[in-house]
Amino acid sequence: MEGVIKGVIKRMTPTFGVVTDQSTKKDYFFFLRGNNTNDKSAFNVGDIVSYELKTNSRNSYDAHNISLIEGVRANK
Repeated sequence: MEGVIKGVIKRMTPTFGVVTDQSTKKDYFFFLRGNNTNDKSAFNVGDIVSYELKTNSRNSYDAHNISLIEGVRANK
């Protein structure tokens, strides 16, 4: 899969998160370290982000290069 995808942060932990694709409703896992931040507060559940999918060692997909879409943060 190629291209930038839009999704919503579904789950956050200190080391990883889950983003849901807005169009397919599929969930994709991502590690905070090695993406674009080591700071778990960079994203909140409900934030709308853009990301790319990359094949992992299990021949499924993980989210990479996750970025907050400017001005679109979850209400806290």
